[in-house]
Amino acid sequence: MGAICGRTFAAVAFAWKAAAPHRRQQVAAVSRRVAALRACGVDVTVISCDGVVPVELLTGCRLARETDGAEVMRGILPVLARRGVGPGLLLLVGAGGR
Repeated sequence: MGAICGRTFAAVAFAWKAAAPHRRQQVAAVSRRVAALRACGVDVTVISCDGVVPVELLTGCRLARETDGAEVMRGILPVLARRGVGPGLLLLVGAGGR
């Protein structure tokens, strides 16, 4: 599990558009962070409505392609629940807009 600001989380979902690195060095930095989270056992979901995400970033991750935030959560939460991860253990990053 990961920890941030004194909170523990078992899953992270982030909007690729929010992290959408337009420079190659930023893609590598995001990929390293995702790999570090995965190495700690954190479940990672990348949210991308157009599905354009670098392949190296998706290794071991789930891709959510829905455009509606509620649809994204309806897709993510049941999968995490089967792993014993409730919504209180999910860190949602940058998914506020399209």
